[in-house]
Amino acid sequence: MRRTICILVLAAMVMTLMTGCDAFGLFGGSGTGSFKIDGVLKAGTDREVTDTQLELWVMPLYTGSDEPIAHSSVYELRKYQAAEDGSYAIPMEEIPNTAFVIFIVETNETAVYDVLGFLSLSVDEAEALSTFPNPEEIIDTVEFGIVELMGDSSYSSFSDNTLTDNRSAFTSATFDELHENVVLHNTGQMALNILLNTNPDPEVNDYYAIDLRMSYRTQLGSSVQNSAQVDWASDVKLRIYSSDSTSKASLFTPDGTNLKGAGVFVDPYGEQSAVQYEFPISFENFKTHAQPGQFWELRDDSGTVLASFDMSVAMLLDDQDYPIIPITEPTYTLDEGGTVIDTVDFNWFYFESDGTTKHELTDPVVLEEIIGKTEFYLQTDTTDPVVTYMYRDPGEGGMGGMEGDVATAYSFSPVLTEAAFQNVSFGYRFTLFRCSTSWWEN
Repeated sequence: MRRTICILVLAAMVMTLMTGCDAFGLFGGSGTGSFKIDGVLKAGTDREVTDTQLELWVMPLYTGSDEPIAHSSVYELRKYQAAEDGSYAIPMEEIPNTAFVIFIVETNETAVYDVLGFLSLSVDEAEALSTFPNPEEIIDTVEFGIVELMGDSSYSSFSDNTLTDNRSAFTSATFDELHENVVLHNTGQMALNILLNTNPDPEVNDYYAIDLRMSYRTQLGSSVQNSAQVDWASDVKLRIYSSDSTSKASLFTPDGTNLKGAGVFVDPYGEQSAVQYEFPISFENFKTHAQPGQFWELRDDSGTVLASFDMSVAMLLDDQDYPIIPITEPTYTLDEGGTVIDTVDFNWFYFESDGTTKHELTDPVVLEEIIGKTEFYLQTDTTDPVVTYMYRDPGEGGMGGMEGDVATAYSFSPVLTEAAFQNVSFGYRFTLFRCSTSWWEN
């Protein structure tokens, strides 16, 4: 399941879903630019033939403290039809102020729609951008030209015009950041699973969302030179968030294997929990089944399929078959006494597609968008009680506080000693992934 280009390879089969009424938010955004698409073509279609039956569905990517992409994003879906000449115009002022994706959808006379792919803006011959930034950062018209679906067992598409052709349509900082970190911006394609497993009627509040918990370790004070040197955990955990707090269920791999064991179905955690189910699986087994067109099914104990997930849309691997995710190699300074941590610099980076080129992430604003400050924590493993530090005011019972941003932290309360830091672990969210890390003494 190797990914060597920055577009995520998606499901080969055409996804079919039922939709209800259009769900528009009360407010649009404050963007001043627009998207102009001269036409959208299926693979192999004559470029002189316009297809006015394709719609573009714009879905904002709201994030929350629980689901990787909030299911409420589906309620804000905007639908755009082609003009008589097959072109599309999408004003940014109608899009909420958050990152977003655009589905290419084939319509017919019934209530059934086929999601054919993602609208993408080419970066070069091998890369394309399919997760777009906050509309506030789009200040002029982005000219896509003709967008053509790849038709190569994926939902990928490429545009005639490139990101560079549209440099002036983005703020200067946004253009530079998009061009530099295309690979990290395309993880929004997991929105496909949110769309397929959320009832579009907000009053029903029926949804299933999945994320992946994975762990790794690096050695404090050392620097890894390639992704193979990272000590990746052998197992991962798949967690499912849902409004369904009553169904006994289990998750089945695409080949029909019950992850809880043959005939075993488990109770959900209940109304008090956002997560209803958790399923461990070896990382190698996960990669084997996370293929385009391979669907994981959540089934109840009667055999009814409650939800289906295409896990290939969220897994991007480098040429060495390891995940491409932000990794931290922290360094720290001590106070005048020499025993208490003063500041921690997290030194974020990721390995590019070759698994060896280290791409540093230094902009706090970018890190906030990619990782998020509200969920980030570090936790002591050797203190009594265990203390979990987050960007918040401290409290009782191990509720630690700290100040700063995702790049640098300081003002730890209670104090964080150098001895305790030698065995601290970090936890953070990167789109579908929930990551945890730990270090050990040199």
